[in-house]
Amino acid sequence: MSDEKKKIQVEHVQSEKFQSIYTNNANVQISYFDFRIDFRQMLTGTDGRMIVERQASVVMSPQHAKALLGVLAQHVDQYEEQFGAIRMPGGTAH
Repeated sequence: MSDEKKKIQVEHVQSEKFQSIYTNNANVQISYFDFRIDFRQMLTGTDGRMIVERQASVVMSPQHAKALLGVLAQHVDQYEEQFGAIRMPGGTAH
């Protein structure tokens, strides 16, 4: 084996169970061992009631959650550089 590190080839494939969802609401729960993010969609019922429909739940380690936080922050910064500040409800940038 040479001094050069061996390159590992990575192949990205899509699971047969893969599905894409739309979410406009999320809830985060934490424990010592993991983070749980429930992705939900807020809808208005036919009688005017607000319905919050749970779409998917993702559970990850605290280390993975922190890595995801970094990646999301980086991408939000890139988005705002390209398209301008993201305005939050109430007219404030966050």
